Amino acid sequence: MDTQAKTVVATCCKNCVFANSDSCQLKKIDKLVEHGGIFVHKEDKDKKWVEIEGRICRFYRNKEWKDKHENEDLATLARKEATLSFGLLIYINDDVIENAPDLLHWTMISINDLILKPKEMIFAVRSEKLNLMQSIKFVNKNVKTEIPFRVEVITELVGKNRTYNICIPKFNSQYIGFINAGYMLPPTFILKLDKFINDECGRVIMIQSQNVDGDGLIIQKNAAKLFKSGEDSYPIEKDIEEVCKEQRCEHLIKTVDEYSQWI
Repeated sequence: MDTQAKTVVATCCKNCVFANSDSCQLKKIDKLVEHGGIFVHKEDKDKKWVEIEGRICRFYRNKEWKDKHENEDLATLARKEATLSFGLLIYINDDVIENAPDLLHWTMISINDLILKPKEMIFAVRSEKLNLMQSIKFVNKNVKTEIPFRVEVITELVGKNRTYNICIPKFNSQYIGFINAGYMLPPTFILKLDKFINDECGRVIMIQSQNVDGDGLIIQKNAAKLFKSGEDSYPIEKDIEEVCKEQRCEHLIKTVDEYSQWI
């Protein structure tokens, strides 16, 4: 008989500055429950409060935090602090370098026009024509932005999926988006996900790609730990879909149609 206690992820609202007995000034409780949380009443001799089992609230703040920001709008500040950290990987191959270098320029225009911008970017250059310094020079020539970025030159003779597998651990963001040079991102690309997670308290492991080339794929970085191989013969999108099916959490994968309806 297994007598080992189960660990339950939960948010305790007892000492949150936005909590009031069984309610929330930010109206997050109902949304957390709507997206998988379990509402539990708690009380002791001094106080009643709520716990939400199965969910971690991104807006929990204690008195010490409140005291540090006594002259600020606390709700606005908490929302700003919760803003999603998002990284963007832009894949560049020899087709772009040799035949259509302007594609990267147009992609950068769309990135710079994003309403909510990524915190970091990696330009993954997979070229058999350019060496390390030539690859870096190509990116620097075509990329004009204030967003922090780095160039990752892939020297192995590998394809796109293996390139992703090499680059993903180098991101610090919670979510990573994947596009090919030449793809034009819509202005709300990151904003939609931020609003779904923070305003609606939704949960997402992956948002499926927008086309057969894999543009617009978004994954939670921690999902990368579930990869089976990272080999080119096993696409990252299929990999995550199969693992989520095994773990019975397919509902955390969102389709393009679902994503398009957000906001």
